[in-house]
Amino acid sequence: MPVVYDAFISYSHAKDKPIAAALQAVIQKLGKPWYRRRGLRVFRDDTSLSATPHLWPSIEQALSQSRYLILLTSPEAAASPWVGKEIEYWLANKSPDTLFIGCTDGDLSWDTAAGDFKWTADTPLTEALKGKFAAEPKWVDLRAFRDGADPRNARFIELGADFAAAIHGLPKEDLLSQEVRQQRRALTLAVSAAALLFVLAIGAVTAGIIAKYQQERAEQNFAAAKDTVNGLIFQIAQGLRDVRVSGSRASTRFSAKPAARWSASPRPIRTIPSSFAARRRCSMSSLRPISPPEISKPR
Repeated sequence: MPVVYDAFISYSHAKDKPIAAALQAVIQKLGKPWYRRRGLRVFRDDTSLSATPHLWPSIEQALSQSRYLILLTSPEAAASPWVGKEIEYWLANKSPDTLFIGCTDGDLSWDTAAGDFKWTADTPLTEALKGKFAAEPKWVDLRAFRDGADPRNARFIELGADFAAAIHGLPKEDLLSQEVRQQRRALTLAVSAAALLFVLAIGAVTAGIIAKYQQERAEQNFAAAKDTVNGLIFQIAQGLRDVRVSGSRASTRFSAKPAARWSASPRPIRTIPSSFAARRRCSMSSLRPISPPEISKPR
């Protein structure tokens, strides 16, 4: 079965749902590169399971696809049949060394002589864990955060790093220092992005001011050009009007004078007197043609 989840959280829904959600957030965040959504993938039924009529087969499949099991133990978890079934399946198919314990309520103590936990009526462990550990396992005390776990709390993050470091296979201090570097890098990127956005905002505001100024100048130039064109059009129209008026006046004078002249009585036509015509004829008849000179022949 291929590995899908880095860890599976088993807990009591009655009391430990808030702390299980906070622990899941911390484990997935620790050691996460800035460009990834999470560093580890943790199964928790409230976030990883969709509505299904086959609940246990889905949980069984998720258990088989997980590398580690994180048990949030408490009296309520010890009494939960679902938690008991999950532990039994895990011990039947996985090594006890891959099971981590986080105590949210109750008292855990190790009996060195017996090589097992001290089992009493108040022991917050399921019976399936009896005699399963060859040596005392490291368990994380989460009892102080059962009523209010905050994934941003430094102390809670440090406790969550115990689980995350074991899953990553890194020393806890290396994981925490890596987380600090990631946070610093993320902070640097955030500051750089904020500075870039600020510069872009300043540039946008400046461009807007310049555009507004240019728009106002363009409107002023357009208004001035419009006034100039209107003035020229008015002058041209006025000149055409003056030319039209002058032409109409001249045509009126020209048409009025001939009418007055031709309306008067016509002058009599002068005729040449008959005596002058007779004298003209006499003078013309008295003229004789000039003959060419006679040339004498030589003797």
